[in-house]
Amino acid sequence: MTAIATGVKSKAGVLSVSDTALRGNCLSSKGNELVTLVDLANAKGLSTGVVSTARITHATPAATYANSPERNWEADSNLTAEAVANECKDIAYQIVMRDQDNALSVALGGGRRAFLPNTVTDGENKTGRRKDGMDLTQAWVENYENAA
Repeated sequence: MTAIATGVKSKAGVLSVSDTALRGNCLSSKGNELVTLVDLANAKGLSTGVVSTARITHATPAATYANSPERNWEADSNLTAEAVANECKDIAYQIVMRDQDNALSVALGGGRRAFLPNTVTDGENKTGRRKDGMDLTQAWVENYENAA
C-alpha cells in the first residue's frame, strides 16, 4: 500500500517509509518518512479521510496516514524498547494526534482496542491495548472540538 499511497516502492512490512528503513527499526526510519496522498490533499486544503472494513490501524489503511517501520505497531503496547527509546509513535497515535493542518476529517473502521487504555473492559475481558493510559477516542473528539 505504501507504493499506492506515496508513489514510492518500499519494503514489505513498513508503512510509508523509504526502502532504506529497516523493518522494525525505529531509528532507521527517522528522516525516511514519505509524503502520502493524504498529506498532499491536506496541504491543498482538502478534507481527507480513511474508510476500511478492516482495523483502521491495519497496514493497508494505515499506509495512507502513518509512517512506521513496522506494520504491527498498531498500539503503544506493540512498540519495542528500541522504538520507545527513539520516540517512534504507534499507528493509532499517529492517526489521532496529527497536527490540525494535517488532520483527517473522517476515520471509519474497526480496531477500537488500539485506541483505548488497557484498563477498559468489556465485561470480564480487557478490550483496550494502550499501556500509556491514553484514550485516543476521547482525544479525537477533543481535537475535533478544538478545531471547530
